[in-house]
Amino acid sequence: DVAQAIIAAVDQPFLVADQEIRLGISLGIAVWPDDSDDFAELLKKADTALYQAKQEGRHTHRFYTDLMNAHSMERLHLESRLRQGLESGELEIHYQPQISLPDGLLCGMEALVRWRHPVDGLIPPARFLPVAEESSLIFAIGNFVLETVCRQLRAWHEAGYRRVPVSINLSALQINRGNLIETVADALERHGLPAGLLELELT
Repeated sequence: DVAQAIIAAVDQPFLVADQEIRLGISLGIAVWPDDSDDFAELLKKADTALYQAKQEGRHTHRFYTDLMNAHSMERLHLESRLRQGLESGELEIHYQPQISLPDGLLCGMEALVRWRHPVDGLIPPARFLPVAEESSLIFAIGNFVLETVCRQLRAWHEAGYRRVPVSINLSALQINRGNLIETVADALERHGLPAGLLELELT
């Protein structure tokens, strides 16, 4: 009841320079002494519950459970492995062809990043990309995809293949960072590619 009252109170609109503003709030709750009798541990567990509340759409509250901690530790472990995999070259690009139905010709491709772990095999992007977005790894992965695709486009051109555009997926975080245009322009220039060969898709 207290959590819902806090959410409702914060949800009330207020005016700033004649502009109506609304704030959203998420709450993570740990209970003394059931979850812990140590303040630092309680705060840590409340933060874990807060993360869960945000994961479930925000504007809600969640109480800490031991299962949350297990999921949190699994996420941290996956993030660590992904960071190592990025450094050791475990990421690869798969190219999905786009075919023109009237003539059956290749008219484009979509570049899809995949993680081939030496022990676990091919890890689906739905499992590791959300973790990458929650950390700074999404920027390193984005740069890897851009560089790899541009290098491959150049290699196909030098081998005499017909040029077709390749699309790459972008995270909203990459766009919001502000230097996307410069990063893409620099990659195209270094690899000698016309801009029309690269398509950017917002996931």
